[in-house]
Amino acid sequence: MQNYRRHIEEHLLPNFEDKALAGILRTDVDLWQKRESAVYAASSVRTWRATLHVIFEDAIDEGLITTNPAARRRGRGMRAGRSRGRGPEKVITDALGILLTAERAALLSGRDDEFVAVVLKGYTGMRWGEIVGLETEFARPTSIRVEWQLYELDTGEFVRCPPKDDSYRTIDAMDWLSALVANHVARTKLAPCPCHGRTFVFRGQGTARAGGHQGAKLVDVARRAEVSTGTVSNVLNHPDRVSEAKRVRVEQAIADLGFVRGGTASENAAHWRRNGFSTWLFAPAVSAGIRRRHRRKPAPYPCSASLGPAFQPEDGAPATGPTPAGSRSPRASHRTDSATPTEP
Repeated sequence: MQNYRRHIEEHLLPNFEDKALAGILRTDVDLWQKRESAVYAASSVRTWRATLHVIFEDAIDEGLITTNPAARRRGRGMRAGRSRGRGPEKVITDALGILLTAERAALLSGRDDEFVAVVLKGYTGMRWGEIVGLETEFARPTSIRVEWQLYELDTGEFVRCPPKDDSYRTIDAMDWLSALVANHVARTKLAPCPCHGRTFVFRGQGTARAGGHQGAKLVDVARRAEVSTGTVSNVLNHPDRVSEAKRVRVEQAIADLGFVRGGTASENAAHWRRNGFSTWLFAPAVSAGIRRRHRRKPAPYPCSASLGPAFQPEDGAPATGPTPAGSRSPRASHRTDSATPTEP
């Protein structure tokens, strides 16, 4: 419901709230869709038009109007619609690509959850919400049962709901894939999450937050101490640049407000955030973080310098991400190697 409310408030009301229902014509809707399509993705605009269509259908049921100006004309003869604009099937990757992506994601996170999740998604085609919402009872010896998904709202809340379009299904799994998931569940000793009270196959990463930044913010400290936010930042990062009097005021404000850098962190996150997983794990894992101006031939490189001779920094450009404890920094290794003369 939250997403529908945003669609209405941000994209429908600004264009139609001043018009009477009976005064909205099909041409008005088509013109609005054309303007929106010039700025937003076509799939998003279609979703907003579908929402508008439902609103007009409700108005028809109430007897307020007789026709739906947002209704699309149906095709004649052969089936028209989505199939008409579909292109040929694309091969995204192969078995080796899935393995390399999963391996890099696990190295970036330092856990096995990401490795198992990427492999499972690559071989089953499960949607993101279905992967996040996979409960241990539905990871069976020879199959994966898709019964629920976790839908992420803008507030960060996860809603347990049926899969998209009621696409309940049982996916046959190879013996090795079922064993991979079962061993992961047994090894990680999973516990029920605090938000749903259910045990999920995959755990979140980082700290959980409810509804964005909690507690006092940097600007609150600045107002309390009667200084600029830049001064507060300097007190936190470069105290030598701030006078003694201002520093004391800022430190007192921090103590009074209970300010914590980055917000008040609570327990570990129970589930992955879509944007965080994509930005910090999946995208770097797919691209390997290869620098465009690297003067050597690009090669896939998991970001660890302690995996043995098969994965040495000289094989390619280093991937971005945190360096595992006890290993050399990939960036440092890259700088050392680049200083070594090489043959042209």
